[in-house]
Amino acid sequence: MLQGVTTIDDIEKNLILLTKKGLSGVIIGKAIYESRIKIKDLIMLESRI
Repeated sequence: MLQGVTTIDDIEKNLILLTKKGLSGVIIGKAIYESRIKIKDLIMLESRI
């Protein structure tokens, strides 16, 4: 294969890699966001007691 030539296969492989990274990033971000909410709830409960 010639360098600098991008085939449809290359583009598809890159898209799959990007979406996998993107999805894992979203999942990690969501987990962090949800854990922050739980921490906030715990702090609120502690302050009420």
